[in-house]
Amino acid sequence: MPASKRRFRSGIKKSSTRKSTRGLWLIIFTALIIFFIYLLISKTRSVWDDKTKLSVAVNSANDAVNVVVLDPQAGEITTIIIPGNTQVEVARNLGKWQLASVWRLGKDEKIGGRLLSESVTNNFSFPIALWADKEFMNLVGQSPIKLIGGVVEPFDTRLTLWDKLRIAIFSLKTPAARRVNLDLAKSNLLKRSVFVDGEEGYVVTGLTSQSLLAVFADPLFYKAINRVLIVDAAGTRSGLVDDLARTVEVLGAKVTSITKTDEQDTGCIVKASEKEITKRLVLYFGCEVGDDAPEGTFDIEIILGNNYQRRL
Repeated sequence: MPASKRRFRSGIKKSSTRKSTRGLWLIIFTALIIFFIYLLISKTRSVWDDKTKLSVAVNSANDAVNVVVLDPQAGEITTIIIPGNTQVEVARNLGKWQLASVWRLGKDEKIGGRLLSESVTNNFSFPIALWADKEFMNLVGQSPIKLIGGVVEPFDTRLTLWDKLRIAIFSLKTPAARRVNLDLAKSNLLKRSVFVDGEEGYVVTGLTSQSLLAVFADPLFYKAINRVLIVDAAGTRSGLVDDLARTVEVLGAKVTSITKTDEQDTGCIVKASEKEITKRLVLYFGCEVGDDAPEGTFDIEIILGNNYQRRL
Protein backbone atom coordinates (compact mmCIF):
# COMPACT_ATOMS: atom_id res chain seq x y z
CA MET A 1 0.00 0.00 0.00
CA PRO A 2 1.39 3.42 -0.93
CA ALA A 3 2.62 5.52 1.97
CA SER A 4 0.15 8.30 1.13
CA LYS A 5 -2.83 5.93 1.59
CA ARG A 6 -1.45 4.61 4.89
CA ARG A 7 -1.08 8.16 6.17
CA PHE A 8 -4.61 8.98 4.99
CA ARG A 9 -6.14 5.95 6.80
CA SER A 10 -4.06 6.65 9.92
CA GLY A 11 -5.37 10.22 9.89
CA ILE A 12 -8.95 8.96 9.66
CA LYS A 13 -8.42 6.64 12.67
CA LYS A 14 -6.85 9.41 14.78
CA SER A 15 -9.65 11.79 13.86
CA SER A 16 -12.25 9.15 14.75
CA THR A 17 -10.52 8.45 18.08
CA ARG A 18 -10.40 12.16 18.92
CA LYS A 19 -14.11 12.51 18.12
CA SER A 20 -14.96 9.49 20.31
CA THR A 21 -12.90 10.92 23.19
CA ARG A 22 -14.54 14.32 22.84
CA GLY A 23 -17.96 12.66 22.76
CA LEU A 24 -17.19 10.69 25.92
CA TRP A 25 -15.99 13.79 27.77
CA LEU A 26 -19.09 15.67 26.59
CA ILE A 27 -21.33 12.94 28.03
CA ILE A 28 -19.42 12.97 31.34
CA PHE A 29 -19.51 16.77 31.52
CA THR A 30 -23.25 16.84 30.76
CA ALA A 31 -23.92 14.16 33.40
CA LEU A 32 -21.95 16.16 35.99
CA ILE A 33 -23.86 19.34 35.15
CA ILE A 34 -27.19 17.50 35.52
CA PHE A 35 -26.01 15.96 38.82
CA PHE A 36 -24.98 19.32 40.30
CA ILE A 37 -28.20 21.00 39.14
CA TYR A 38 -30.19 18.19 40.78
CA LEU A 39 -28.04 18.53 43.91
CA LEU A 40 -28.73 22.27 44.11
CA ILE A 41 -32.46 21.71 43.62
CA SER A 42 -32.47 19.03 46.34
CA LYS A 43 -30.67 21.46 48.67
CA THR A 44 -33.62 23.85 48.50
CA ARG A 45 -35.95 20.97 49.48
CA SER A 46 -33.67 19.59 52.18
CA VAL A 47 -35.31 18.45 55.43
CA TRP A 48 -32.16 18.18 57.58
CA ASP A 49 -29.77 21.00 58.42
CA ASP A 50 -27.00 18.68 59.80
CA LYS A 51 -27.04 20.63 63.09
CA THR A 52 -30.17 19.30 64.81
CA LYS A 53 -31.14 15.76 65.74
CA LEU A 54 -32.69 13.61 63.05
CA SER A 55 -34.70 10.45 63.76
CA VAL A 56 -35.55 8.03 60.96
CA ALA A 57 -37.71 4.88 61.04
CA VAL A 58 -36.09 2.37 58.69
CA ASN A 59 -37.59 -0.69 57.06
CA SER A 60 -34.60 -2.93 57.76
CA ALA A 61 -33.54 -5.88 55.61
CA ASN A 62 -33.06 -8.23 58.59
CA ASP A 63 -36.77 -8.53 59.44
CA ALA A 64 -36.50 -5.79 62.06
CA VAL A 65 -37.28 -2.11 62.13
CA ASN A 66 -34.46 0.27 62.97
CA VAL A 67 -34.92 3.73 64.42
CA VAL A 68 -31.76 5.70 63.67
CA VAL A 69 -31.06 8.92 65.57
CA LEU A 70 -28.32 11.24 64.30
CA ASP A 71 -27.07 13.67 66.94
CA PRO A 72 -24.61 16.20 65.45
CA GLN A 73 -24.12 18.07 68.73
CA ALA A 74 -23.00 14.92 70.55
CA GLY A 75 -21.38 13.47 67.43
CA GLU A 76 -23.29 10.20 67.90
CA ILE A 77 -25.38 7.77 65.88
CA THR A 78 -27.83 5.66 67.87
CA THR A 79 -29.64 2.73 66.27
CA ILE A 80 -32.64 1.29 68.13
CA ILE A 81 -33.48 -2.20 66.89
CA ILE A 82 -37.12 -3.27 67.21
CA PRO A 83 -37.80 -6.97 66.44
CA GLY A 84 -39.96 -7.43 63.37
CA ASN A 85 -42.18 -9.91 65.21
CA THR A 86 -43.34 -7.22 67.64
CA GLN A 87 -47.12 -6.88 67.62
CA VAL A 88 -48.17 -3.23 67.44
CA GLU A 89 -51.31 -1.16 67.05
CA VAL A 90 -50.91 0.22 63.55
CA ALA A 91 -51.64 3.92 63.04
CA ARG A 92 -54.79 5.11 61.23
CA ASN A 93 -56.92 2.46 62.96
CA LEU A 94 -55.56 -0.38 60.81
CA GLY A 95 -55.53 -2.91 63.64
CA LYS A 96 -52.82 -5.10 65.13
CA TRP A 97 -49.95 -6.23 62.92
CA GLN A 98 -46.42 -7.46 63.36
CA LEU A 99 -44.07 -4.54 62.87
CA ALA A 100 -42.19 -6.19 59.99
CA SER A 101 -45.43 -6.11 57.95
CA VAL A 102 -46.24 -2.42 58.45
CA TRP A 103 -44.02 -1.17 55.61
CA ARG A 104 -45.79 -3.39 53.08
CA LEU A 105 -49.16 -2.49 54.60
CA GLY A 106 -48.35 1.19 54.08
CA LYS A 107 -47.69 0.49 50.41
CA ASP A 108 -50.90 -1.49 50.02
CA GLU A 109 -52.95 1.25 51.70
CA LYS A 110 -51.32 3.98 49.53
CA ILE A 111 -49.93 5.66 52.65
CA GLY A 112 -46.29 4.80 52.11
CA GLY A 113 -43.50 4.71 54.66
CA ARG A 114 -45.17 7.31 56.86
CA LEU A 115 -47.41 4.54 58.24
CA LEU A 116 -44.30 2.93 59.74
CA SER A 117 -43.05 6.12 61.41
CA GLU A 118 -46.53 6.96 62.75
CA SER A 119 -46.97 3.44 64.15
CA VAL A 120 -43.58 3.51 65.89
CA THR A 121 -44.41 6.90 67.42
CA ASN A 122 -47.86 5.77 68.58
CA ASN A 123 -46.58 2.62 70.28
CA PHE A 124 -43.32 3.86 71.82
CA SER A 125 -43.66 7.69 72.00
CA PHE A 126 -40.51 8.02 69.88
CA PRO A 127 -40.64 11.32 67.94
CA ILE A 128 -39.89 10.20 64.38
CA ALA A 129 -39.12 12.86 61.79
CA LEU A 130 -38.71 10.73 58.66
CA TRP A 131 -38.92 7.24 57.24
CA ALA A 132 -36.79 5.32 54.74
CA ASP A 133 -36.42 1.94 53.10
CA LYS A 134 -33.64 -0.48 54.03
CA GLU A 135 -31.00 1.14 51.76
CA PHE A 136 -30.82 4.00 54.26
CA MET A 137 -28.62 1.83 56.49
CA ASN A 138 -25.84 2.15 53.89
CA LEU A 139 -25.73 5.88 54.67
CA VAL A 140 -24.97 5.30 58.35
CA GLY A 141 -22.48 2.48 57.88
CA GLN A 142 -18.70 2.74 57.84
CA SER A 143 -17.99 1.30 54.40
CA PRO A 144 -17.07 4.10 51.93
CA ILE A 145 -18.39 2.04 49.00
CA LYS A 146 -21.76 1.50 50.69
CA LEU A 147 -21.89 5.17 51.68
CA ILE A 148 -21.48 6.20 48.04
CA GLY A 149 -24.13 3.66 47.04
CA GLY A 150 -26.48 5.01 49.70
CA VAL A 151 -26.11 8.54 48.30
CA VAL A 152 -26.59 7.79 44.61
CA GLU A 153 -28.96 4.81 44.80
CA PRO A 154 -32.63 5.86 44.83
CA PHE A 155 -34.82 4.42 47.57
CA ASP A 156 -38.16 5.21 49.14
CA THR A 157 -37.81 8.18 51.51
CA ARG A 158 -38.48 11.91 51.83
CA LEU A 159 -34.76 12.57 52.11
CA THR A 160 -33.31 14.55 49.23
CA LEU A 161 -29.97 13.90 47.55
CA TRP A 162 -28.54 16.79 49.57
CA ASP A 163 -29.81 15.22 52.81
CA LYS A 164 -28.30 11.86 51.91
CA LEU A 165 -24.96 13.50 51.15
CA ARG A 166 -25.00 15.29 54.52
CA ILE A 167 -25.87 12.07 56.36
CA ALA A 168 -23.06 10.19 54.60
CA ILE A 169 -20.53 12.90 55.53
CA PHE A 170 -21.73 12.88 59.15
CA SER A 171 -21.44 9.09 59.22
CA LEU A 172 -17.88 9.23 57.87
CA LYS A 173 -16.93 11.59 60.71
CA THR A 174 -18.53 9.40 63.40
CA PRO A 175 -16.11 6.78 64.81
CA ALA A 176 -17.19 3.36 66.06
CA ALA A 177 -16.86 4.53 69.67
CA ARG A 178 -19.62 7.10 69.06
CA ARG A 179 -22.07 4.57 67.61
CA VAL A 180 -24.60 2.89 69.89
CA ASN A 181 -26.91 -0.03 69.11
CA LEU A 182 -29.86 -0.59 71.45
CA ASP A 183 -31.86 -3.82 71.16
CA LEU A 184 -35.42 -3.13 72.30
CA ALA A 185 -35.96 -6.86 72.92
CA LYS A 186 -33.60 -6.50 75.89
CA SER A 187 -35.51 -3.56 77.38
CA ASN A 188 -38.63 -3.31 79.54
CA LEU A 189 -40.58 -1.84 76.61
CA LEU A 190 -41.20 -5.31 75.16
CA LYS A 191 -42.01 -8.72 76.56
CA ARG A 192 -42.14 -12.14 74.94
CA SER A 193 -45.56 -13.49 74.11
CA VAL A 194 -47.32 -16.24 72.18
CA PHE A 195 -49.83 -14.97 69.63
CA VAL A 196 -53.21 -16.57 68.88
CA ASP A 197 -51.74 -18.35 65.84
CA GLY A 198 -49.16 -20.05 68.06
CA GLU A 199 -46.21 -17.97 66.87
CA GLU A 200 -43.86 -16.40 69.39
CA GLY A 201 -43.02 -12.73 69.33
CA TYR A 202 -43.11 -9.57 71.39
CA VAL A 203 -45.82 -7.24 72.65
CA VAL A 204 -45.51 -3.64 73.80
CA THR A 205 -45.60 -3.34 77.60
CA GLY A 206 -46.52 0.34 77.74
CA LEU A 207 -43.62 0.98 80.11
CA THR A 208 -41.05 3.69 79.49
CA SER A 209 -37.29 3.95 79.71
CA GLN A 210 -36.06 7.44 80.53
CA SER A 211 -32.54 6.65 79.33
CA LEU A 212 -33.94 5.47 76.01
CA LEU A 213 -36.30 8.41 75.59
CA ALA A 214 -33.41 10.77 76.34
CA VAL A 215 -31.97 9.76 72.96
CA PHE A 216 -34.80 11.77 71.35
CA ALA A 217 -34.62 14.86 73.58
CA ASP A 218 -34.17 17.89 71.34
CA PRO A 219 -32.16 20.89 72.63
CA LEU A 220 -34.41 23.15 70.59
CA PHE A 221 -37.22 22.24 73.01
CA TYR A 222 -35.51 21.68 76.37
CA LYS A 223 -32.89 24.46 76.47
CA ALA A 224 -35.64 26.99 77.11
CA ILE A 225 -38.96 26.54 78.89
CA ASN A 226 -41.48 25.84 76.14
CA ARG A 227 -45.01 25.79 77.53
CA VAL A 228 -47.39 23.84 75.32
CA LEU A 229 -51.15 24.14 74.93
CA ILE A 230 -52.92 21.24 73.21
CA VAL A 231 -56.45 21.92 71.96
CA ASP A 232 -58.56 18.79 71.50
CA ALA A 233 -60.97 19.48 68.63
CA ALA A 234 -61.11 15.85 67.52
CA GLY A 235 -64.52 15.10 68.99
CA THR A 236 -63.29 12.43 71.39
CA ARG A 237 -60.09 11.95 73.35
CA SER A 238 -59.62 8.16 73.06
CA GLY A 239 -56.00 8.55 74.15
CA LEU A 240 -55.09 10.59 71.08
CA VAL A 241 -54.21 13.81 72.89
CA ASP A 242 -52.45 12.01 75.72
CA ASP A 243 -50.25 10.12 73.24
CA LEU A 244 -49.29 13.32 71.45
CA ALA A 245 -48.62 15.12 74.75
CA ARG A 246 -46.32 12.31 75.84
CA THR A 247 -44.35 12.50 72.58
CA VAL A 248 -44.06 16.30 72.80
CA GLU A 249 -42.65 15.96 76.32
CA VAL A 250 -40.11 13.39 75.12
CA LEU A 251 -38.77 16.15 72.87
CA GLY A 252 -38.24 18.30 75.96
CA ALA A 253 -41.22 20.68 75.93
CA LYS A 254 -43.70 20.92 78.80
CA VAL A 255 -47.40 20.37 78.16
CA THR A 256 -49.00 22.68 80.71
CA SER A 257 -52.59 22.69 79.46
CA ILE A 258 -54.97 20.46 77.50
CA THR A 259 -58.34 21.96 76.62
CA LYS A 260 -61.34 20.54 74.81
CA THR A 261 -63.32 22.51 72.24
CA ASP A 262 -65.97 21.93 69.58
CA GLU A 263 -65.12 19.38 66.91
CA GLN A 264 -63.27 20.83 63.91
CA ASP A 265 -62.81 19.38 60.42
CA THR A 266 -59.06 19.92 60.48
CA GLY A 267 -55.96 17.83 60.89
CA CYS A 268 -53.14 19.08 63.08
CA ILE A 269 -52.32 22.78 63.29
CA VAL A 270 -49.24 24.07 65.09
CA LYS A 271 -48.44 27.59 66.23
CA ALA A 272 -45.13 28.43 67.88
CA SER A 273 -43.27 31.56 68.91
CA GLU A 274 -40.09 30.31 67.20
CA LYS A 275 -39.94 29.43 63.52
CA GLU A 276 -37.49 26.55 63.99
CA ILE A 277 -39.74 24.89 66.57
CA THR A 278 -42.66 25.18 64.15
CA LYS A 279 -40.62 23.47 61.42
CA ARG A 280 -39.62 20.64 63.75
CA LEU A 281 -43.20 19.97 64.90
CA VAL A 282 -44.42 19.96 61.30
CA LEU A 283 -41.75 17.37 60.54
CA TYR A 284 -42.58 15.19 63.56
CA PHE A 285 -46.38 15.28 63.42
CA GLY A 286 -47.24 16.25 59.85
CA CYS A 287 -49.05 19.38 61.05
CA GLU A 288 -49.97 22.49 59.12
CA VAL A 289 -48.70 25.89 60.24
CA GLY A 290 -51.25 28.19 61.88
CA ASP A 291 -51.64 31.79 60.76
CA ASP A 292 -51.50 33.47 64.15
CA ALA A 293 -49.45 33.27 67.36
CA PRO A 294 -50.03 30.76 70.19
CA GLU A 295 -52.83 31.62 72.58
CA GLY A 296 -52.05 33.64 75.69
CA THR A 297 -48.63 33.10 77.25
CA PHE A 298 -48.01 29.71 75.66
CA ASP A 299 -44.93 29.18 73.50
CA ILE A 300 -46.50 26.38 71.46
CA GLU A 301 -50.12 25.64 70.59
CA ILE A 302 -51.18 22.41 68.87
CA ILE A 303 -54.76 21.98 67.65
CA LEU A 304 -55.93 18.45 66.84
CA GLY A 305 -58.99 18.12 64.62
CA ASN A 306 -61.03 15.05 63.73
CA ASN A 307 -59.04 14.44 60.53
CA TYR A 308 -55.92 13.92 62.63
CA GLN A 309 -57.77 11.37 64.74
CA ARG A 310 -58.87 9.44 61.65
CA ARG A 311 -55.28 9.47 60.45
CA LEU A 312 -54.02 7.90 63.64
